Amino acid sequence: MVDKLTMQEYAELPDIILDNSKNVKYIQLLSEKTVEYYYYSNLKKDLMIEFNKFKDSKHIIALSNDFSLKSSMGNLNYSNTSPSKNDKVGNFIQKKIDLNIWSRDIYGILVNLSKELTFNEALYLVATFFEDKTEENICELLGICIKSLYKIKRSCLVKIKLEFDKYNFLY
Repeated sequence: MVDKLTMQEYAELPDIILDNSKNVKYIQLLSEKTVEYYYYSNLKKDLMIEFNKFKDSKHIIALSNDFSLKSSMGNLNYSNTSPSKNDKVGNFIQKKIDLNIWSRDIYGILVNLSKELTFNEALYLVATFFEDKTEENICELLGICIKSLYKIKRSCLVKIKLEFDKYNFLY
């Protein structure tokens, strides 16, 4: 996994997902039985929330990660009390650190997941979650009917859900 995400890594992620799926052999869509067991009607909506948070995080953390806090006061003795609830700077920094770690983890999960997707599933993932394309546009892009896309979509969404479940990212 990467230590710190850059704007370039965010921008290259869709290409990495597609490239990884091209290089994998013997990966197939999930069976209908497996899909039926894990798929639920709001799955895409739940995943969209996580992907939007990931896409938004690049604007929050990527531009200002290179900062440090230094004191000119020398060594001071601090009490062992926990930070107060009114420590706005500490809370801000903690949220930024948490978001950075979360984003880095999602990035790693998506790169690993891309090695388990068919090319059509990867294309669906990128077109839906990164490019905000409609299902009609994706059908046109793949040159398939909506019924075929439905099978690809459900298999892809379940694979994403299962991968996120491994790391407790989807509740």
